[in-house]
Amino acid sequence: MIKTSSSFYIVFLTIFYVFAGGGSCVNAQFVVKKIPNKYKVQHTNQKTNSTNSMVMNKNVVDLTRYLPANYSTSGEIDYTEQIQKGLSENRNVKFPNFPILINDKGLTLSSNSNLYFGENSKIILKGSSKERYEILRMDNVQNITINNPVIEGDRNSHKGNTGEWGMGIAVRGGSKNISINNAQISNCWGDGVYLGHLRNEAPVDVTINSPIIDNCRRNGISITTGKDITVVHALISNIHGTAPQSGIVIEPSNSKAVFHNISVINPIIYNVYETGFKIAGFEKLLGNPNAVSNITIANPVTDLSQYGMFIGRIRDEKTVKGESLKGKIQIDNPVWLNTSVNSFIIRKQSKRGPTINVKGVKESVKKSGKLEAKEVILL
Repeated sequence: MIKTSSSFYIVFLTIFYVFAGGGSCVNAQFVVKKIPNKYKVQHTNQKTNSTNSMVMNKNVVDLTRYLPANYSTSGEIDYTEQIQKGLSENRNVKFPNFPILINDKGLTLSSNSNLYFGENSKIILKGSSKERYEILRMDNVQNITINNPVIEGDRNSHKGNTGEWGMGIAVRGGSKNISINNAQISNCWGDGVYLGHLRNEAPVDVTINSPIIDNCRRNGISITTGKDITVVHALISNIHGTAPQSGIVIEPSNSKAVFHNISVINPIIYNVYETGFKIAGFEKLLGNPNAVSNITIANPVTDLSQYGMFIGRIRDEKTVKGESLKGKIQIDNPVWLNTSVNSFIIRKQSKRGPTINVKGVKESVKKSGKLEAKEVILL
């Protein structure tokens, strides 16, 4: 009889953990890839006029003023305290035109603020052991514009193996009238951008223009609740590390979530571990029929993923009690390329979810055998 030592089990579990994508380890079967030039060009050409013609406020304060004498421009000295002081004392600020290191306290923004990032401005997160952080944080604030932020998380220097909530930019609670323009976000322990609850309040009127999000562990963008949310011309790539490992995810954080007038226009999602665009968890909202009004996804492109688009199940009333959901999910002109499992999956809705309309699916996809859509109207 062969004896199996405890060390064998430790080695086995470690190998399993790595291959399952746990901790900070890369999924063994996932390879980070450079974004093809065609998608870079497409993203550049699609930028909205508003983001191409931004004018800096005349009363802007250069946050370099808050740094100590003989400050470093190398991005290796922690200046969290000084930069936060500048943000707290001023409403129109320009970040230093060189990299700034901050710690996992992150930076908290105040209402009625305009932030500008120069050509060489960059926020770098110092290696953290925390399971959650927000590099730029907006909690119950309003009237904020962030122009050209460049943010790098601590994925490559993180000191722990647990957690999935390290966010590049987080917008929570009753935050209102928020514009994030031309963000470049990479290497976050969780999501590039996260929109979510705070004391059961939802963000309202949030616009994310032309973000580039790369190599984050959980999702590129997560929308877990919100009203009048617009994401335009997002370029998201190389999302892998911890579930869902998807480009854009719309999923309620709890049963109080709402999804009113959510629009995602012209997203390009390249090389993500699981799903390009994922809508899931709406079963939590049963009993609140008006939780969902309109969700529109226009011209999404997903290239290299297991699933191009996935919409999760809603079980029958015998299994999960609660009044059915109203509202509509509209998907127009989707392009799903190089999907290893299915291009499009809609799990059984039990006639209890929003109406789902899909327009412009290519005939080649319809005939490919990679389209599994139940209770959906293909237009």
